[in-house]
Amino acid sequence: MTATSPTYRGDVGRDYAGPDGRRAVRTFTETKSFFKTSEFLVWLASVVGVLVVTYSDGSGSLSNWHGWLLITVLSAAYMFSRGIAKSGSREQARDADDR
Repeated sequence: MTATSPTYRGDVGRDYAGPDGRRAVRTFTETKSFFKTSEFLVWLASVVGVLVVTYSDGSGSLSNWHGWLLITVLSAAYMFSRGIAKSGSREQARDADDR
């Protein structure tokens, strides 16, 4: 038996009607928007930093290949962290009229 909240049904969207004949409604979204997360801000700052170091003309700068490889690794890590965040958190949903 799995533990779920009383307002959540895993089969929402399927043809299910509760004992009273009404369809189950999901009352939450999966996670908050990407631009509201600290992971996005850290990723953005990291990418900007790597681009600055890659395209600066100093002895400590990265080659273009290494800079873009590092940005690719950072982006993959960001996507992985968002996947982990989405797997275990919920945010209360708003009604479509509540904008």
